Amino acid sequence: MSTSTREAQEVLRLFKCVVDTGTDVLSAFAEDKLLSTYNRNFKQFLDDRKHEVFHLWQSQKLLCCACPAVGCNLKRTGHMENWIFRKIYDDTGTEDRGHIIRDQRGIKQMCLHKYVSLKISIRELDISAISFLLRNLATLSPNETTSLETIATHRSQICHACSTNCYSMVILNTAWTDLENALINITNPLYKSFVQKSIKHMRTVNLEEKEITELLKTVQEVNTTQNIVLQEVVSYNAEAKERDEQILEQIGQLNNNQASSNKELNDKLEVIVGMLQHRIKCTSFSVKCDQPINIPEEGEECFVLWELKTPENWNAAEVEEVLTKYEDNCKDMPVKIKFVRKGSLLIMTTVSTKVLKDSTAFQNAVKDFLSMLVEVCKIDVNVSCDVDVTLRILNKDEYAAAEMSLGTPWREMDIPTWDYESLNILKKEIEEYVPLREMSVSEDALPHINILLLGQVEAGKSSFFNTLNSIFHDRLSIQARAGRSDRSLTKSFNVYSIISNKRILRFRICDSRGFEDTQGDDLFDIKDIVDGNIKNKYKFVEKLDIEKESPFYRRDPKINDRIHCVAIVVDATKDPDHPIAEHVQEQIRKTQELMNLKGVPQLILMNKIDGLSESIKGGFSSIFHSQEVKRRVEKLANYFRLPPNTVLPMKNFDIKHHININFQILALYNLRQMLRAADDYLLNNLEEIDEFGPSNEKIK
Repeated sequence: MSTSTREAQEVLRLFKCVVDTGTDVLSAFAEDKLLSTYNRNFKQFLDDRKHEVFHLWQSQKLLCCACPAVGCNLKRTGHMENWIFRKIYDDTGTEDRGHIIRDQRGIKQMCLHKYVSLKISIRELDISAISFLLRNLATLSPNETTSLETIATHRSQICHACSTNCYSMVILNTAWTDLENALINITNPLYKSFVQKSIKHMRTVNLEEKEITELLKTVQEVNTTQNIVLQEVVSYNAEAKERDEQILEQIGQLNNNQASSNKELNDKLEVIVGMLQHRIKCTSFSVKCDQPINIPEEGEECFVLWELKTPENWNAAEVEEVLTKYEDNCKDMPVKIKFVRKGSLLIMTTVSTKVLKDSTAFQNAVKDFLSMLVEVCKIDVNVSCDVDVTLRILNKDEYAAAEMSLGTPWREMDIPTWDYESLNILKKEIEEYVPLREMSVSEDALPHINILLLGQVEAGKSSFFNTLNSIFHDRLSIQARAGRSDRSLTKSFNVYSIISNKRILRFRICDSRGFEDTQGDDLFDIKDIVDGNIKNKYKFVEKLDIEKESPFYRRDPKINDRIHCVAIVVDATKDPDHPIAEHVQEQIRKTQELMNLKGVPQLILMNKIDGLSESIKGGFSSIFHSQEVKRRVEKLANYFRLPPNTVLPMKNFDIKHHININFQILALYNLRQMLRAADDYLLNNLEEIDEFGPSNEKIK
């Protein structure tokens, strides 16, 4: 191939961009889409999704030991090439011969234990392999899918070109534009400028003879051997290599909840439009501002992320605490605080478009904000120090990403991290749950507690039990009937227990029919359910209470027959000001009055939170950073006249979603809150427990 022409050089540069920047951006994107629920551990992902991957690789008709008895119901969206499967799994595992089923035609079912996931990083995979995993195992938007196709298409076209001179500069320029847009579209918004700078540099770099040789060799390898993983192309000259490594390091940290203040990298960015110096006595502020792109229309807010390198004489924790409390006092200032995070002090603020477009007004607003910061945080400005400040103008998508990764959570969870360790801690705590453990109540006196699920039709009551049951059985459970219908699918009062490690756990989930308009305003059977008068499997009679002569009526219920906690399940995607249909509002109101009268704790299970915004789909470990979720929680708390901490965000399992770790942690955390609420009810009614009569020494 001739490489002396301008077109040939451009083709090789384009290919280098696909191989180098494309692979790194795609790897980071895959970590975000596929590994965020696995603590970025690719091996855990491969272990967890082995069943799906196997059926993408093998014939759809071939079963494995993980398939249900009725047959495999996994939807096969593509066929995995053998070389991809062999790159991530080997067949050195121990087969269970009992799992292998044969018929006259040959093997009908294989043992999945034969295949063992390899200890490999997702960044070691070829673009083709990463793209396949993303297309078939990740939830992608149409734009993201198009971007993957664009990257793969340009790579393929270059590798299969008859000559490096077969494309005109017009076609190549279009290809550069398409490739850049595709890469930017799948890059975390906070780091798009870094990728843009990397691509811009690649378009102008002069390829050395050795690099050209290596690139042509790589093209030839891809073109002639489809099962080869592309090797990394020799890097740029020393200075360019150092710069790219810094950029790619930033990309690799897309979701590490940190904002880098790397001065060496910032010095190389050409997006800086100027520097503002502001001095308060002996404290000097050096302010750099990134060039804003696509400033919103007049009247809209602009988001400005401040990064201050806090000097040694500043107490970053105190500054964070003071500024967080001072948010409301900034409402009349041009710069308003959204949230604050310590470390390299990060402050998210807003400023009006009018101020941002007026450079003098913006500079004055910056100075006023810094002066306010010094004053309210009582910074000792008599100490000589220099403070570097970097401002970044963010659009709404970039703000949403920053809010999820940088903001202080509005609700603290007493679990350290969203990982398998925390999941196992929660699971063990629930498996070992004993009602009123601190009171040493015997199992005979209090064998279990009862949690009643109530709510409108299709809110997800029955599905919540199925979700819990799935967690303890390590498979998707459909024990409780659930689905979509205008009428309640639950036709009887069902009391469900969960078995774990061959032992029935000490709580029961009670499922009742959903509220619907045919019931009118009457609370048929609910009072009797709460009082413990109705037995398991009682079939509801429309518009009629249970008859006392019914064999399902319990005449003398004990405290362990009663309901100890009520969870009202609500669809989070409904209008937060009117979350319950008008025809059932009165039923809910009367139910709450009944619970208040009987002292039964009420919690709100805010289900389907993945429908609130794209930013929290699949990434539930950050839901307590999301302002959208917070607003819904507050509105529901106000609607039901309950404290905000009684509203529990939730996402039930369904057939479309894999049982991932975040779903499990959130469900178990919410269940634990219900168990604790039930214990509170029992503490308020100790005298009714057999072991705790008025004369019993335990409560004296």
